[in-house]
Amino acid sequence: MNFRVSSLALLLLPVLAMPQTPPAAKPAGDSGEMVFNAAIGSFKLVSPGDRNAYGKLELTFKGTLLLVGLKPNTPVQVTGNLRKEYDNGSRERVIYHGQGKIVVDGTMKSAQWFGRDLSARFNGMGIFRLYGEFDKKGMTGTYQLTGDKLRYWGSGGMTVVVPNPAITPSVKPKVKID
Repeated sequence: MNFRVSSLALLLLPVLAMPQTPPAAKPAGDSGEMVFNAAIGSFKLVSPGDRNAYGKLELTFKGTLLLVGLKPNTPVQVTGNLRKEYDNGSRERVIYHGQGKIVVDGTMKSAQWFGRDLSARFNGMGIFRLYGEFDKKGMTGTYQLTGDKLRYWGSGGMTVVVPNPAITPSVKPKVKID
């Protein structure tokens, strides 16, 4: 009996001595963070090329938010007076309207918002198209990427890549022009 146990131990020794590989994780630097706000305006978060945009999008606003390509199991937390105005599972489109806070954490083709009093944070990867409207103070809104200075939206529309390619050159999303 002892001979069998020791033989089994000798056979398992190389397997047990092999280094354990950790589970696959997201590559370092594959996401970034942007904080942005506007009194009046709109934005569209789009996918960078073949990959879908992903991350955690937190918005507090008055207005309308369209989510496209949101998978059915993607967590969406809604608080305040936001109502689901449209939900088409076959086209993967959901529209929320009203005033409140929404948190989407997952993968999506795009997210489009327009309205007032936006305060938002995005932590992930995607391309933003920001369009500002002038408020009573003549401001259009601000945004700040992690590691960069505070910038203004402008009114003519601008494109912002998250993560910032100047800070994270290893990530180069492809911009697809329709």
